[in-house]
Amino acid sequence: MLKNISRIRCAIYTRKSNNRLLDKDVNSLVTQRETCSAYIKSQQYKNWSELPEQYDDGGHSGSGLDRPALAQLMQDIDAGLIDMIVVYKIDRLTRSLADFVRLIELLDRQHVALVSISQAFDTSDSMGRMILNILLTFSQFERELVAERVRDNVRVRKRHGLSHGGTVPFGYTNCEEGIEIDEAEAKIVRYIYQQYLKLERYTPVMTAVREAGLRSSRKRLKNGSYKGGKVITSGHVYSILGNPIYVGEIRGPEENYPGRHEPILDRETWDAVQLVRKERKKKIPHPKLADHFLSGILWDDLGRQMLSRVRTRGATIYSTYVSSNTAWSQREYRRQYHCKADELEKVVVASVSDFLSDRRKLRKALVSFGIFGPELEELTAKGQAAAPLLEDANTQHKGEILTAILNRIEVGTENLLLTFRGLELRRFLEWNGWAPFKGRPADWPCSDARHTIDLPICMINAFRGKSLHIKPANPNLLP
Repeated sequence: MLKNISRIRCAIYTRKSNNRLLDKDVNSLVTQRETCSAYIKSQQYKNWSELPEQYDDGGHSGSGLDRPALAQLMQDIDAGLIDMIVVYKIDRLTRSLADFVRLIELLDRQHVALVSISQAFDTSDSMGRMILNILLTFSQFERELVAERVRDNVRVRKRHGLSHGGTVPFGYTNCEEGIEIDEAEAKIVRYIYQQYLKLERYTPVMTAVREAGLRSSRKRLKNGSYKGGKVITSGHVYSILGNPIYVGEIRGPEENYPGRHEPILDRETWDAVQLVRKERKKKIPHPKLADHFLSGILWDDLGRQMLSRVRTRGATIYSTYVSSNTAWSQREYRRQYHCKADELEKVVVASVSDFLSDRRKLRKALVSFGIFGPELEELTAKGQAAAPLLEDANTQHKGEILTAILNRIEVGTENLLLTFRGLELRRFLEWNGWAPFKGRPADWPCSDARHTIDLPICMINAFRGKSLHIKPANPNLLP
């Protein structure tokens, strides 16, 4: 329900799924905005007034909530600057019923109403909510129907040996019949396969490609712009070595189909490379099989994401987190950071537990999130009870909790930064532990409230740093 106020501040939100015609003076976003603006003016007798800020998402799908204008809109709502959201149609806001439920929950918390002018309802009464749920159900059905038609079309094209659109595979270029060989890139593909058969490892092959100065071809796109001419990365090398398109096949979900395009490689070379890759996979356990849970929120202080890696030496298995080998990192010859997975995870859990148990640290973080008064004291008092819930959770549940409450972990040569996500930290403190704690990723774009703690500790192998003394409730958490 709306607050009892004399002036209702209305924010107009517009969205268009693609960038087509957005450069024109009159486009879909302009049409939506002008129509909504006229409707707000017609409601001046209800004290509606339009806000000057524009919340326009051009080229963004309605299937998710990760949109810049929508994120700014939710931040302004958190700041108490908006009383009502006005949209042309409800599917401009979202096409997902689950996302809509989350949005309505957030809007209700701030006493903000939602109005769709072309569908003649608003969420300030129960009838409007019922109609809205019905319309959203059909909107989601329509989106899923379109997705099914696209998937069916891709399957049929693959069975007929045709490329299914999208980015043209490296080594080929578009033509009227489908795709044809790009000789400059085809030579690079053959060179990569020859080097892999000789060296039998990805890293030496990548080094050979970099030292040879090989780049992708510069290609002209249909819109007149150019693409390509870039340095070949390790990701390109890995993808090229496993793509059956180079032997004249189209990859399918369960089997490959004979393609109509000309192959770049002969069958003997392809089979020999795949045999080596298969043997290498047998020797190295896959990181997903290990119980390590920081991947996805772990970065180093140079901005490289750190990924889980498993290696064996004899019968011993070693699990580490390693910096991704990005293109700029290769150009600047930056060494990768290596952290022992078990030790880093124990220190992170112990540090979060210490933070929750420390009344002063937790209270400071909650104040930075804009929480004051009785609510501040209540949440601060719950920190002591929340810490054991994290420590006693099993490995999988610890990962789910940390992925939710931590936006980012940054590993440096002299420190460790933990950045907490305000929205989920608040929910975790209110959690009673009866059911597993689950984060709500769909809500994360709606709030950018963060709090960072700096720990003077070095977790990088071959670096020496300061030691960190933490006294968690469970001393066995520390390595």
